[in-house]
Amino acid sequence: MGQVPIRFTVSQNCRGESPVLENDVTPPELVREVVGNFIERQIVRLRMKTTVGLQMSREKHQQTVFARLLSTDADRPDHPLTLHQEATIPASIEATFAFFADAANLQRLTPPWLNFAIATEMPVAMCEGVEIEYRIRLYGLPIPWVSRIDVWEPGLRFVDRQLVGPYRWWHHDHRFTPVAGGTRVIDHVEYVPRMSWLSAALVRRDLERIFTYRQQALAGVFGGKSD
Repeated sequence: MGQVPIRFTVSQNCRGESPVLENDVTPPELVREVVGNFIERQIVRLRMKTTVGLQMSREKHQQTVFARLLSTDADRPDHPLTLHQEATIPASIEATFAFFADAANLQRLTPPWLNFAIATEMPVAMCEGVEIEYRIRLYGLPIPWVSRIDVWEPGLRFVDRQLVGPYRWWHHDHRFTPVAGGTRVIDHVEYVPRMSWLSAALVRRDLERIFTYRQQALAGVFGGKSD
């Protein structure tokens, strides 16, 4: 029995729209083209999903590793290094504490070479348990810094502790004492540098520079003198 030839006629419909096939049989070439295009689109889509997924996974892994590398020791070390400075501010204890209670003022007290920036949305209602995120640039490296307010006693003292940042341990106790002619501002810092066996002397030098700038900036805001 011979094969019946299949003929295809292309014509426009009554509204002059795109050509249509007038038979009910689809040519094998058209099937292969449609199926091939469909498979190709699915492969491209799958590749895109895989690439995006791998990129997100890689970024998440890098963030996790970076956070672990910069996380702070959970417990206070036995023998931390310390830095202690005091300054007398010719202002009331209320005005002095209010200045320090505004987290945005920390940028005014930080030397420009650290490229300090607050990442947390301002203003921040300061209280115990608040966490504030900063960004600094140290020796050309961008470093995140997250601090937690462990103690908040308005008009008396507050303590911030590093959760993530450049130190293995950072505990900064700020105290305010009324004195004749103003307020005594006392900074007592406990810290442990990373790789302290190598970096301790360099870190100490930088901290002294930072706190010298801090006291000069305070004098610029309020006047006064440091010890």
